[in-house]
Amino acid sequence: MDQFKELEKYKALLDEGAISEDEFRKLKQKTLGLKTDEEKEAERVQARAEALAEVEKLRQAEREKQLEADRQRQEQERIENEKRTKEENARIEKERLEQINTAYDEEKAKEKARLDALQEQKAQQRAEQMESLAKATRTTTNVLLQILFWVITCFCALITIACFFGAFNGLAATIGSGISMLLLTLMACPIISKKTKSIPQLQMYHKFKVIIVIVLIIVFFIFAASGAAPTN
Repeated sequence: MDQFKELEKYKALLDEGAISEDEFRKLKQKTLGLKTDEEKEAERVQARAEALAEVEKLRQAEREKQLEADRQRQEQERIENEKRTKEENARIEKERLEQINTAYDEEKAKEKARLDALQEQKAQQRAEQMESLAKATRTTTNVLLQILFWVITCFCALITIACFFGAFNGLAATIGSGISMLLLTLMACPIISKKTKSIPQLQMYHKFKVIIVIVLIIVFFIFAASGAAPTN
């Protein structure tokens, strides 16, 4: 095959006038492996014609083979391009659907998170409002109780002073009423109540404090009534 190509090249050079007939003959002999000019002189014209015909035949076969190969290659490329195009379109469509689903899921998650945060914020605000209201109520109640206990303490203290200074007749009645009212004064005092709550030994006292207060009030009224009664 290479020999014929070389011959074709030399023939083209000969036809173009780039080399002489003698030079072409020498090159052909060298290419075809001819031994001597004398041995091949008689067959030169015939060999040249046959060589040219063979070259043309080979060229034609090569062209047909190349055309068939090109056609098959183009057909294979077309099939592969169609396959790649379908795969690419399928991939693009899949990615588009995935992007749509991802965006939808993200938006859904964001909306859910926003609603959850809003509900949590509202719940927290309601809890804070309830806590503030409860705190304000406790504070107001504590203040009112403190004021009430201080009023009771002052009232009981005044009565205690009045008892000890003889507002009631009779020494026993005065002392008994003063002591019972003094105890009520001490029990009503917010400062003393606050300090006694931290003493473990006085837990029973705080448990029965209401009963003790009632008993002291009854005792006070008993002594007050006996002291206020007329004597003969």
